[in-house]
Amino acid sequence: MLRLAKMHGEELESGWVQLNTQFTNRELANMIGSSRETVNRTIAKLRKKDIVEVSEDHFITLDVEGLENELL
Repeated sequence: MLRLAKMHGEELESGWVQLNTQFTNRELANMIGSSRETVNRTIAKLRKKDIVEVSEDHFITLDVEGLENELL
């Protein structure tokens, strides 16, 4: 997601980044060689930590700094 944010993201006033392209969980899974279920679980965990938001039309908004800290 960090790579997608850099390639397809637009920084918002809040400091979060919104991806300009819609991605389904299946598309994200295919990009990283994972399953849709794993992507679903991971995004759900990140949503609970207020690091990622996914709109009903599949636009992803993320806290890049929060996601980077989560990976450390």
